Amino acid sequence: MLDAVRMCGRWISKIVLQRISARTLEPDPPTRQESIKEFCVRTHWRDRKGNLCLSSATVCVKRLERHGLLRLPPPAPRAPRSAKRKIFDDGLPLPALPKLPKSAERIADLRLSLIVDAQDPQHLTWNRLISREHPLQGAPLVGAQLR
Repeated sequence: MLDAVRMCGRWISKIVLQRISARTLEPDPPTRQESIKEFCVRTHWRDRKGNLCLSSATVCVKRLERHGLLRLPPPAPRAPRSAKRKIFDDGLPLPALPKLPKSAERIADLRLSLIVDAQDPQHLTWNRLISREHPLQGAPLVGAQLR
């Protein structure tokens, strides 16, 4: 009989699974996240750079639990958000806009500037513009963005 099980394309020792499961029965058991980190370390679940692959390991752990091969503490309950996510508007007035031509090609000194992070001086101006002028207003934007 094999002392390992194949799950998510990897062989995992049943002894490791038993040890991790046994820790959940201790008087002061680790949290689920700590157990998943331990699972990653003991099974060498790492990416090419040597970082722990917590996301894919979590998928594997759920499958192992479903098959009765591993027992971990239940996930910690999530607290509901106290307020809706929205773009912060500091309330300052928007910069004055000059009279603009109908075509962007007619603006001689038009340039784009990348807002690198939240500490960029133009970041608050961008937030003001989006929260006041965008059709979704202060709703959180999704996906990758360049500002």
